[in-house]
Amino acid sequence: MNGKKLRALAARLGAVLFSLVVVAIPSKAVAQIGATTDIITGTVKADNGLPIKDATVEVTSLETNVTRRARTNAQGRYTILFPDGGGEYHVVIRSIGLAPATSELRRISDEDRLVADATLTQNATTLSTVAVQARQAPRGGQDLPTPGSIERAFTPEQVARLPIDAGDLLNLVLPKASSGVPIDDY
Repeated sequence: MNGKKLRALAARLGAVLFSLVVVAIPSKAVAQIGATTDIITGTVKADNGLPIKDATVEVTSLETNVTRRARTNAQGRYTILFPDGGGEYHVVIRSIGLAPATSELRRISDEDRLVADATLTQNATTLSTVAVQARQAPRGGQDLPTPGSIERAFTPEQVARLPIDAGDLLNLVLPKASSGVPIDDY
């Protein structure tokens, strides 16, 4: 091969490599558009200024409607990662005995760290009245089963409802599997 042919081959090879680079680079750049990870962090404190441990933090992306949850540590801090979350979030922070706190977060320009600090206040909750009613005493003269025993006591009304001949005591004592009624339903 002479030098002229070698230079022409090198020029063609360079042109092919250049076209591959030109085609490959924009496709990688397009794949990265919108692929951001938002870091949502904050501190949760009580109204007396002390950090709240184990508060539940729920962050919902308003764009994708995906919810991620975290609990606060002993210092009241939390961190939630949102890959491609859209930049707009609804935050709800709850802790037992305290009123929940809600807020909206929006990413401004190219921020990657969004801060949602919260102060939870006491929540006075009035519980509804609880009525307790005891069962009526067993009917006199009836020998009822005790806990752990395997016998059953049937009232005459229950015996009349059984799908067997109530006059045949053997069928009453030993129900057949072919009767179609499970033993526990009696």
